[in-house]
Amino acid sequence: MRTLLSIDPGGCAGLALWRDGVLVRAWCSRAEPAAVCIEVRRAALEDSWDELVIEAPEPQPGRKQRARAADVLLLARRAGALAEICRPTGTTRWIGPSAWKGSVPKPARVSMPYIIAVRAQALLTPAEFDAVVLPRDRREQWDVWDAIGVGLVALGRARRGLVR
Repeated sequence: MRTLLSIDPGGCAGLALWRDGVLVRAWCSRAEPAAVCIEVRRAALEDSWDELVIEAPEPQPGRKQRARAADVLLLARRAGALAEICRPTGTTRWIGPSAWKGSVPKPARVSMPYIIAVRAQALLTPAEFDAVVLPRDRREQWDVWDAIGVGLVALGRARRGLVR
């Protein structure tokens, strides 16, 4: 049985746990990296996973960037800590946002729909959708959907931009 953990390393880390290509749980954690991995181990009911796929923060030089450079650096440090502490038994892959979601931006306002969430939901089975635990905060929900999107692309269930 192949187990994959996909992570969006935001302030509320989006986490998606997959077994044999099927989403078994997706949620968001505000915990420190070491505690995040303990949460994952409890959710997985096992001590390790075969593969880790984590979104690598990437600056957008030359483009209008909503994130400050300092925020991108903080995110990169958190991503690095998660990658080190949540090390799999197999491989760790880094995937930049442009590689998995293309040019699909986050909504300008929380009241607007997040296209990645809409596309990810369409790619999940009803049982997988039931495995998604969303926080109340809409921005934190985006982190969960991003972790799911990273996993869908890593598993080959979707292409860049979350299209089939």
